[in-house]
Amino acid sequence: MNARLKLHFLFNGWTTRSGKYFLTSVCVHHLNYKGKVVDYLITLLEQLGRHIGINYAEVVSSILTHFGVSKERLGCFITDNAANNGICLDYLSLKFSFKKETCWIWCIAYTLNLIAQLILFRKDKDAYKNKDVNILVR
Repeated sequence: MNARLKLHFLFNGWTTRSGKYFLTSVCVHHLNYKGKVVDYLITLLEQLGRHIGINYAEVVSSILTHFGVSKERLGCFITDNAANNGICLDYLSLKFSFKKETCWIWCIAYTLNLIAQLILFRKDKDAYKNKDVNILVR
């Protein structure tokens, strides 16, 4: 990678509707030598096992190792604030010697989504689903 400064990583997981497959993506964000922000999806792997912290940690750790990311080049991790991500970063912080508190950025879009759902739906967002009502938009 032609990164100028630190490398910042975003990882996330998805489960297929059938619950049969678990996928994990890892993206990297950095400044190149021209000072332009560049983003790459560096992997979209089928994960063995569920989306729990230690499984995430194994996937992310192997990706960082594969690309030769050193402690000096490691920037921040951007994730949602789910507990499994905290567990993953506990493990990674030990392996790569960084402080989780200063390297974990919660995704603002995820946080805003949670706030909007709380405001709009309160405790029971399913109560607002009504299949019998058809709304026509002109």
